[in-house]
Amino acid sequence: MTKDKSFKSSLWEFFQSLGKTFMFPVSLLAFMGLLLGIGSSVTSPSTIKSFPFLGGELTQLVFGFISMVGGFAFTYLPVMFAIAIPFGMAKKNKAVGAFSGFVGYMLMNMSINYYLSATHQLADAATMKQVGQSVVLGIQTLEMGVLGGIVVGVITYFLHERFQDTVLHDAFAFFGGIRFVPIITSLTLSVVGLFIPMLWTYVAMGIAGIGHIIQSANVFGPFLYGVGVLLLKPFGLHHILLAMVRFTPAGGTEFVNGQEIAGALNIFYAELKAGLPFSPHVTAFLSQGFMPTFIFGLPAVAYAIYKTAKPENRHIIKGLLISGVLVSVITGISEPIEFLFLFIAPALYVFHIVMSGLALMVMALLGVTIGNTDGGILDLLIFGVMQGMSTKWYLIFPVGIVWFATYFFVFRWYILKHDIKTPGREDNTEDASQAVAANTKARGKSKYDHGVILEALGGKENIDSLDNCITRLRLVVKDMTRVNKQMLKAAGALSVVVLDAHSVQVIIGPQVQTVKTGIEALIY
Repeated sequence: MTKDKSFKSSLWEFFQSLGKTFMFPVSLLAFMGLLLGIGSSVTSPSTIKSFPFLGGELTQLVFGFISMVGGFAFTYLPVMFAIAIPFGMAKKNKAVGAFSGFVGYMLMNMSINYYLSATHQLADAATMKQVGQSVVLGIQTLEMGVLGGIVVGVITYFLHERFQDTVLHDAFAFFGGIRFVPIITSLTLSVVGLFIPMLWTYVAMGIAGIGHIIQSANVFGPFLYGVGVLLLKPFGLHHILLAMVRFTPAGGTEFVNGQEIAGALNIFYAELKAGLPFSPHVTAFLSQGFMPTFIFGLPAVAYAIYKTAKPENRHIIKGLLISGVLVSVITGISEPIEFLFLFIAPALYVFHIVMSGLALMVMALLGVTIGNTDGGILDLLIFGVMQGMSTKWYLIFPVGIVWFATYFFVFRWYILKHDIKTPGREDNTEDASQAVAANTKARGKSKYDHGVILEALGGKENIDSLDNCITRLRLVVKDMTRVNKQMLKAAGALSVVVLDAHSVQVIIGPQVQTVKTGIEALIY
């Protein structure tokens, strides 16, 4: 039983860490997307026609440069995944893992090129795209997109963990230790590159099949996608589904300027960069579908929690709710609000799941074409309003008003009917006040007392691994009974999610990276 639990904990840790590493390139991509959106909107002919003063040479040069910078992440996304995965997952010697990821990615593609050349399958420039080949960093290879980078990153991570402490005979000692990691990675990925052309057709068919199922579901495809994201979110595994739809053929394929592009977000950026109209079946899986929930629905949840709180407690919870609303509306990070009701009222989370799926479906039905990653007000302004009326950005508001009203009345009714102990409704107001006071004291100027959090986790000797994603600490602990949930909440945690006997997540919010860094300073 212990062995099974240990394997389960390792599996949880692997998939959580893998999903978290996706956020390294995706966060850069999101920022670069904003630059690309601003640059493309100002340099587009329709904008210049509407606002002739923007057509000046200097203005166009500046915003053309901004657009060029924004296109960087889209162009080199696969290699960023190959580097980010071993960097993010490695427990030590992270730089070695990142370096090895780049080496492995290059050699895998060089080996693919060698195989295609040796078997006379290397296509000429005119037919290269039609047979699924492309030029990657100067190497003609198979068009694997982000999936190729993920394969390299995962393999490199396992090689890094297995061989970074390798001890060789004295005659070869120079090649031992961390130097052995890029060596074994280069050899392994070279061989992998020889086998990939033999297997890739079947892998591509499988992914294309998933994409066909999603796309053939028409407007129910976005609904099922939204439901899937929300179902996986409590476990921190939603990043994997997001990446699959955004960057692989599961999110669709389309020819843009004669080049076949795979993945909903990739297609959107390609169309944005080329100044082409956005494809509704692509943006249906992007930020537009989350806007009714993030900009309107979750603020309504916060308002319902505030209105149902005891009057004497409202001033205590107001700051918590306002900060959660701002994060949701501006950045599209929803966990600070969601985790206020997820575990104390699962039925409300089920309602939230359905409403989120419906939001994606309704936006698709209305033909809205707003893309990017976050679903907050910045995406609405840059990829909706600034791109012109053709995106139908104005439809977000009537739908959002309906979502706000629906969320507010349903949450208010359910909380009161079932006496749900949302913040501010605790039976013992004195205990609640003491908890908030302890929270405030613990936070101090740095907002969180890292020592208190570490103590609540059972001390440094109880921690096997510590990591984080956008809003939560991800830990593997030796003894779960030593984790003090109440103490963690008093120290500022929004919630504590126990996944199994050893894996636990502590929901902090947007400041989680600072908290993790502070705890690491105490551990090491």
